[in-house]
Amino acid sequence: MQTRTFTYRFQDLPLIVDGLFEDNGVDGEAEVSYSTDGSWLITAIGVQIARPKTTEELQQTGRTGSRVYQTHWLAKSSPLYAILLHRLENDKRRGVQRDIDDQIEQDREWAHACIADHSRDLRKHEAA
Repeated sequence: MQTRTFTYRFQDLPLIVDGLFEDNGVDGEAEVSYSTDGSWLITAIGVQIARPKTTEELQQTGRTGSRVYQTHWLAKSSPLYAILLHRLENDKRRGVQRDIDDQIEQDREWAHACIADHSRDLRKHEAA
């Protein structure tokens, strides 16, 4: 069975959940390997971090905004990786599965469109 990769984006994923308390959470993305049968495995997790713009970046952008947001990919040995992995595989499992199911459907539609295009091209070539 062929494995593909999908990027699952998350927002405000809490790091701490303790009874009625949840922190503000983090934004980021997870790389997910999935199969057409719907099974999946998270292979990487990145969090959005903000850094100040350099002087050059401020000059290039006309000084709009003072921060740049980028994804920082976590080491699998990081405690933060383990926390986020747990949240994604448990608390957000339905959301991840729904997005994977949607991606599998898109993959099927794309494959059918490619087959139809190829068949049409073959018929044109045979007719010529």
